[in-house]
Amino acid sequence: MTSSALPVAAGGDPFGPDMLAEPYPHYSRVRDQTPIYWSPFLNSWVVMRYADVKAALLDPRLSSALTRTAQIEHLPAHLREMLVPADTTLGRWLVFQDYADHRRLRQLFSAGFTPRIVQQMRDNIQTLTDDLIDAIVERGQMDLVADFAAPLPVMVITELLGAPQADYALFKHWSSTVGMYFAIGVIGNETTIPLLNQVTEQMVAHIGELIAARRQEPRDDLITNLIAAEEQGSRLDETELIANCILMLHAGHHSTTATVASGIWHLLRDPDQLELLRANPALAESAVEEVLRCETAFPMVVRAATTDLQLGGHTIKAGQQVNVCLAAANYDPAQFPNPDQF
Repeated sequence: MTSSALPVAAGGDPFGPDMLAEPYPHYSRVRDQTPIYWSPFLNSWVVMRYADVKAALLDPRLSSALTRTAQIEHLPAHLREMLVPADTTLGRWLVFQDYADHRRLRQLFSAGFTPRIVQQMRDNIQTLTDDLIDAIVERGQMDLVADFAAPLPVMVITELLGAPQADYALFKHWSSTVGMYFAIGVIGNETTIPLLNQVTEQMVAHIGELIAARRQEPRDDLITNLIAAEEQGSRLDETELIANCILMLHAGHHSTTATVASGIWHLLRDPDQLELLRANPALAESAVEEVLRCETAFPMVVRAATTDLQLGGHTIKAGQQVNVCLAAANYDPAQFPNPDQF
């Protein structure tokens, strides 16, 4: 099928640069009229409807690993060569693994989060939250993101990794920079790739020191548990352990910052819901789920077809990318009655 024959979004691509400021009305329009279409802006299929999104996420023929390969292959040869130092580590991220490797890494990392570690996390999060709020009260004013939503996740992960809180600013900088890897096929150049290499090298060295210290003097903490974790005779090798600690730092920072800020914003806009939650704290879990639905931290996830396949009546060719739009699916009235209501 030629590009001119591919279905396009009714009324314009909601991922075009002129529509990103207020995307949700555009998501709804396109989802209702062209739920699967080809985006020239993204050079990818886009899947918008809940049922199709679910089918795409469950289809083993749509690969996470292949999206990384496709991004790197999009770069000129000299940039691909330049990227090797960072890619050697970051390419081992769990999110870029498929099938057996993905399951193995998930199981090994899950084994690190023992009930005792989870309880320690609860206690630490409560203490860090109280400290941030006390400081805000003392100042008498706050910036929701800068003073609370952004620092809290990095502080939590800093403690989780067993690093001193003095590392907070460093981890925050590293976490922001290493996220470039997700879009390196688009933003990779002679400036961004050396910066990514530099930050990756620094993170590998720093986290490697934390791991070496735990090997010498084990503690009752996450890294010690990850070192010891074993699943059907398999253990994490050093690169997998370091790489996925880096991923945990990056993903836990940015996604949690967005979720905390969005959740508080929604509750402040809806005083009735805020009062309901205050009166019944047991509703906290469902409130978090609703925040994740309304303002997902990851509007899209990307897959690539390993073979020709059918999705929602369209033929996806092998090698083509598929952007699975979680944000549009989360407002699909076929799945969520009154989707615009928080």
